[in-house]
Amino acid sequence: MRLPFAWFAAVLLAGVLARAGGLPANYLAADEIKRGMTGYGLSVFQGSKVERFEVEVLGVLRNAMPKQDIIICRMSGAGLEKTGVIAGMSGSPVYLKVGDGHKLAGAVAYGWGFPKEPVCGFTPIENMYAALLSPAAEKKGDKAEARLDAPFAIGQRTIADVAVGGQQPSWDRLAAGAATLYRLQTPLCVSGLTEPAFELARKELEPLGLFPVQGGGASSDDPEKVKLEPGAALAIRMAEGDVEMSGVGTCTDVLGDAVLAFGHPMMGEGRVCVPMATASVQYCFPSQMRSFKLAGALKTVGRLTADMQAAVVGKLGEPPPMIPVEARLVRADMQGEEVYRCRVFDHPRLTSRIVGMFLFNALLVRGELPRENTLRLKATIHLAKRPPIVVENVYAGLASSGSLFGALNDVIQPLGALGLNEFGSVPVERVTADLQVAAEAALARVEAVRLERNEVRPGDTVRAIATLRPHKKEPVLQVLELKLPDDFPAGSASVMVCDAAMAERLDRAEAPHQFVARDLDHLVEILRRQVSQRGLCIRMKLPDRGVAMRSIELPSLPASMLPVIASSRTTGLTLTGKSISASVETPFVVSGNHALPLTVRPKERP
Repeated sequence: MRLPFAWFAAVLLAGVLARAGGLPANYLAADEIKRGMTGYGLSVFQGSKVERFEVEVLGVLRNAMPKQDIIICRMSGAGLEKTGVIAGMSGSPVYLKVGDGHKLAGAVAYGWGFPKEPVCGFTPIENMYAALLSPAAEKKGDKAEARLDAPFAIGQRTIADVAVGGQQPSWDRLAAGAATLYRLQTPLCVSGLTEPAFELARKELEPLGLFPVQGGGASSDDPEKVKLEPGAALAIRMAEGDVEMSGVGTCTDVLGDAVLAFGHPMMGEGRVCVPMATASVQYCFPSQMRSFKLAGALKTVGRLTADMQAAVVGKLGEPPPMIPVEARLVRADMQGEEVYRCRVFDHPRLTSRIVGMFLFNALLVRGELPRENTLRLKATIHLAKRPPIVVENVYAGLASSGSLFGALNDVIQPLGALGLNEFGSVPVERVTADLQVAAEAALARVEAVRLERNEVRPGDTVRAIATLRPHKKEPVLQVLELKLPDDFPAGSASVMVCDAAMAERLDRAEAPHQFVARDLDHLVEILRRQVSQRGLCIRMKLPDRGVAMRSIELPSLPASMLPVIASSRTTGLTLTGKSISASVETPFVVSGNHALPLTVRPKERP
């Protein structure tokens, strides 16, 4: 795709100025910012109207982070005396008075815990500007330690020392005249999620610096009339459709078709390619603990291209493609089929998690599931230029919806593995899922197992009779057969009858190299493998032992060699084993494992 000339011009100008140690004429270098300077900031507090608030510089924390200062200032106006600094103001541009005019000095990015005054920290614009390039230009005069230029007052306390951290401030340090600035969290405005799905989103995404809040629906603003400009609300679109999910901050500056925003990382991903949109603020929610903006995305206008320490960088123009997701639901307590659709941004770490939240949410849109339930799931991950990955299985539980979320891991894990694989890009074209929920638990446990014969010979068939106890039903018998090889060694042996989960664990333990991808095609092949939850397995271990490294195996090694070469600490090799096995399909999701002794007599001579 041919990039517009304005983009190359902006990047070229940035490179020239960085090498020359200069900034655009309307930018103010951090070294020129002094205590007592005044000015104003811009942000949106309602709708899409950019409003002005006043600022006064209280101090400068030099070298707060490598090659970066933080400017501490007091804000006033626009209701900030009541709310304090607001999550979602990240990126609000700050202009300081210089001579007869004002220059862009930086963007609001840091705050305090439980503030009584609207005091914040802002990131210098020169660091944000350097984020257009990578690596950032060297900054002269860097010190080894962070230092505050002079004490300043917050309320009745004098602050002599400021630290920068990711956690809430320490009250012991505050009492001693010290305080902690922390990065403002990014409100993740969510609509369309049920309460259980929202709690899942909060659990998954809060550790990444996102702050999920319910809301962010439709707006009265005309999306076509709202533009990205300094102080405008900006959204990073993660999902749209029946579920909306957008991280909200503020635009700091627009240079041609390049956009600077946030003043801190969103998630610190480096180079990215995710949708960027205009946004409308419905309400600024005041809180003693953490005030935040409730907002919603309007129109996608480009893409986020970098998620750096000092800023996020966007590019206006063609947005990146999103992945369509569709869930078709049939429940025993509702009539007919319902279909839910959304589009999810393509992200190595988060796409799989958000798809999981969407499917979990689809299960619960019509209310909590019956306490006893069985889910029949068929999900298809459609890949570009490759056959799809199809997940088809049955899951049952006795604890309502919570018992079924584990089933969705069979969809989440392949998507996550594709996104984070080491071999190359695997474009996902779409994800579709059929969900059928019955109001009974098709569960059974293996109550007992007996062998038809306790003594066999090589070449014989071992017959095991398992007693299955279905949930709230009478026991049923299940016969399993396993034919021994003609060269099976005589002696004592063990027969294992086990559920599907145990069989898979044993397979991975005996042949770990088979689950380590050699290349992209092999990875997709591994992800296509399935283990039926309704399967019951019979297996016997063979004496054959070997070693493997990644996907290469040396089987059937002499016993004397194994202790020498199979130490993972010295050689990096892993021991492998072999078993013979067979399985049968049952009407139930089976659980339980039994091991029985068996004697193998020598083969009869003719």
